[in-house]
Parts: sequence; C-alpha cells; structure tokens
Amino acid sequence: IQFVWKNVNNFKIAGNKITGDVVQFDPVYFKWMSFLTGYIMPKAYYEKVGAEGFEQAPIGTGPYMVDKFERNAFLRLKANPNYWG
Repeated sequence: IQFVWKNVNNFKIAGNKITGDVVQFDPVYFKWMSFLTGYIMPKAYYEKVGAEGFEQAPIGTGPYMVDKFERNAFLRLKANPNYWG
C-alpha cells in the first residue's frame, strides 16, 4: 500500500471531500489507488494493528471477505453477507 500513497501528502478533509497533493505523478497512479489501495477501512482498527497487522488481517467494505490467507502461497475469499452492492 505504501508504494502508492507515499506520492501524496498534505491530505485535507473538509466535510465529505478529501484532497491531497501529488508529489510525483505516475500515469497508472489512479489505477493503483483504486485497484489495491482505494478502499474504506476503520481508522481505529488500522491505528491499532498498523500496516503489517492490517495486511495480515484486513477488513473493509467490499463484496468479499478474507477467508484464509497464507503469505506468498494463496488467498481464499468468501462472499460478504453484509455487502450493500
């Protein structure tokens, strides 16, 4: 996740709008931002477990949930029964 977001700083939140300054532009930046790192997560959980803990046990709002994960081996997903889409 860090390889994408390290190129943005000065984030500002005003109501439901978030802005930031792109430090170094990459033509595929927005693809990476939405594909791998543009998801909603609970701030308190991320602050509690940190980046490494989040990668081991991620949570979010998408249509799938992590069922089982083994680094460098496999990722098994299951349908999220609470998905709104």
